[in-house]
Amino acid sequence: AAEKAYVAYARVSDEIGNQGGSDAARLTPFVTADWLTVELTSYAQFAKTGDSFAGSTSFTTFKLQRNEETAHGANITVYVCVNLTRTREIDKAGKDVTPSTRVDIYPVVVAFTTENSESQTLRVAGNRPWSGKNFCS
Repeated sequence: AAEKAYVAYARVSDEIGNQGGSDAARLTPFVTADWLTVELTSYAQFAKTGDSFAGSTSFTTFKLQRNEETAHGANITVYVCVNLTRTREIDKAGKDVTPSTRVDIYPVVVAFTTENSESQTLRVAGNRPWSGKNFCS
């Protein structure tokens, strides 16, 4: 279920990036309210530049780190290796400005949660770079 939720979230994130950060509220069904605030702020800053992304992300690893069920719902954390090899960064003039030093496959920790103990729908509650040793290389 977490992998399916992440794929849906990544697909919409890619669409927003490919359209220069516009209408980021499309993420609402896929993320928690708190994480939506982070995403909206990030995409608003991105939209100001006039830049966009081209392509789509994928992932090479999706490994469960923690699965916790509480009276309030489920909390799941996974390790993901995000693959950017099929994406490019495009400036407002349409020029590819993808940094040559960009790491194309990098580790993140993704947190998911359900809204309550009755819900079966996982939503992304966080998507942060992994700060430890790169487990993707």
